[in-house]
Amino acid sequence: MSDEPKKRSRAWIGGASFALLGLLVLYPLSAGPLVWIANRTEEPPVGVVKAIDAFYEPLSWLRSKSETADNALDWYFKLWER
Repeated sequence: MSDEPKKRSRAWIGGASFALLGLLVLYPLSAGPLVWIANRTEEPPVGVVKAIDAFYEPLSWLRSKSETADNALDWYFKLWER
């Protein structure tokens, strides 16, 4: 019996793990540019604000549950306020 199916499944699992890790890193990092944009616009449309709030709700939840996450995100967002 060939080991080919095992090799393919390991590659798929490795690729999926890499993609998930990338999303977990890129998702919170994507909020920084929004801070920058928000500081440079007068008043965005209400629908846009609601959509952004809904998209980043998990970050708000995380900030309420973890002081470390809250401090890290505060630090990161301040980098974008300049």
